[in-house]
Formats: sequence, C-alpha cells, structure tokens
Amino acid sequence: MSTALTINQLAERFGIHRSTVYTLIQQGLAPRATRIGKRLRFRLHDVEQFERLSEFRPFKTRRTRMVS
Repeated sequence: MSTALTINQLAERFGIHRSTVYTLIQQGLAPRATRIGKRLRFRLHDVEQFERLSEFRPFKTRRTRMVS
C-alpha cells in the first residue's frame, strides 16, 4: 500500500497554507488528488513525481526583512 498525504501534510511539505493547496488544485497546478469519501489524498509517488517535473517551487523558508 502506498503512502497518501492529506491536504495539511501536502501544505506543510510545500511550505504553503492549506488554502493555497485548494487554489492550486482548482488551477490544475497541484499533484493529482484522489477523493476518499469526502477527503482528498495525494499519493506520495505522485507528489514526488510532481516535485521532480514541476516548475512550481514552494517557499521552504519565510521571507525576512533586511535591516540596515
């Protein structure tokens, strides 16, 4: 059985808010999701393939302000 990620897990992995994940899904810019009941799940294999092939580069760190 393959590992499946939730919306929250995918958002954490990409370093984005969960609402942004929903926006990316609507725009067709997220990995393929599978609906299980009312919940969306993302197969880890699909997420890893998406990361390799996609130009989408999520923010992994917070932006900081330069102080002079």
